[in-house]
Amino acid sequence: MQLEENILFANRYRLERFLGRGGFSEVWLADDTLTSLKVALKVYAPGGGMDEHGVQLFSTEFSLVFNLNHGNLLKPTYYDTFERMPYLVLPYCRQGSAASLIGQMGEKEAWLFLRDIASGLEYLHGQEPPVIHQDIKPDNILMDVSGHYLLTDFGISIKARNTLRKSIMKTEGSVGTLAYMGPERFSKYPLPIKASDIFSLGATLYELLTGMVPFGEHGGLLLQHGAEIPVLEGEWSDELKAIIDLCLQKDTWERPSAMEIRIYCEQHLNGEIPVLPGKQVEKKTEPLPEVQPQEPELSDVPVVVQEDGKDESWRYKR
Repeated sequence: MQLEENILFANRYRLERFLGRGGFSEVWLADDTLTSLKVALKVYAPGGGMDEHGVQLFSTEFSLVFNLNHGNLLKPTYYDTFERMPYLVLPYCRQGSAASLIGQMGEKEAWLFLRDIASGLEYLHGQEPPVIHQDIKPDNILMDVSGHYLLTDFGISIKARNTLRKSIMKTEGSVGTLAYMGPERFSKYPLPIKASDIFSLGATLYELLTGMVPFGEHGGLLLQHGAEIPVLEGEWSDELKAIIDLCLQKDTWERPSAMEIRIYCEQHLNGEIPVLPGKQVEKKTEPLPEVQPQEPELSDVPVVVQEDGKDESWRYKR
């Protein structure tokens, strides 16, 4: 089944307008004919669908993340399959994605953006086992009517992505996704970890501020070959430059955690001087007052009392 305007998908959702395409999915604005609500319909493996194994894999994985609930995650309201195409029903965000802000985001908005996405990542990374997003980029960050930023498209494992790739005969990842990948994703052990999401977040914010991804279409692969982290040019605060630079560090252990980024942002937004993760505030210590020596009282001085001419015991005269 090819997706196009005005068709009735899954006997319920009338497709009204194409909103976007990812590596393995299409997103449509749809009218829910049962509730008359406008929803965003995200359909995986559109057109050809998946085999039964792939459908089962998707169902299992979505069951693990479907109940995740956080203010900075775009929570699906429904999951099902239709003609072997898994699909999600999501709230429709009229403001669109952060991609519309590329090269236009100001400093104040950057701090709000960084706080919101770090908060959502902190929640995902705190799950047991941790949920690694794996594909943070402007297209996967939406804006709600209150101006908050919401992560979407989370919870899809490498195994599910590989299954999708085979289903749609796609042999390479999208250039856009590679541009946000950390150097460890191109190493001998390329499995994504929490720090991989942090690198992607730093690359995303860099692009929103400057209009360009920091390492071009090759992403962190350039760091593997000796490239330096580009300077964030412009009239940005030193505090903002510093946290983005930390996120883009080549070594994963040098990058801050999502919780550390969220705290750093909250310090700034609360009017405090933000403390970089790993740094400590130098505390001024007052010198101790000088203590004047005092003459001991006689009652405190031990007196030796001899018994039978032998100095064998100490007795204290009090």
